[in-house]
Amino acid sequence: MNEELIKLAQKKYARLKQKEEDLRYKKVIGKFVGAGIIGSNYARHYHGPVTVDDVLWASEIEPRLLEVLPAVILKKPNFLKKKNLPEDLENILYAIRRGRAKDPFRGVPVEKYMLWIDKIGHKGKTPSIIKTYRFNLDDLKTLAQLKEKYKTSEAEIIRSAIKFYLTKKQAYASD
Repeated sequence: MNEELIKLAQKKYARLKQKEEDLRYKKVIGKFVGAGIIGSNYARHYHGPVTVDDVLWASEIEPRLLEVLPAVILKKPNFLKKKNLPEDLENILYAIRRGRAKDPFRGVPVEKYMLWIDKIGHKGKTPSIIKTYRFNLDDLKTLAQLKEKYKTSEAEIIRSAIKFYLTKKQAYASD
């Protein structure tokens, strides 16, 4: 029994070593190391194209790739070639964009892959969450006037209005 387990582990180790020598693995690791996303002292930097499928394949050897993949796709959209993303990855990206990430991604807990959202791309900046509001015509005219007057985006005007409202509420609450 013990010898069988040892032989099985040796076979698995030999397969992993063989995959590490595969050019796809070297390119994926080299790309992520070259961009400073993950650390490794044995990988050569690679700056050519890499597909999401290659990253998912290489994640069998280097599981850290699964932790960073959703963040890389969201925060560095041109970093990888993306064609027909797997459904589970699409669902995770959809949930992150809407602030509702609750499911693990291929065994990686939400906390682990969400940790990378702030660390990749513009550090400390989380992606905006998509919300939809209905405004009447007068509200839209006012918004357009404020946008023109302050030379900023509609989203920034709404953010400022929310912050202003909260400070007013806090000021009245403390009186």
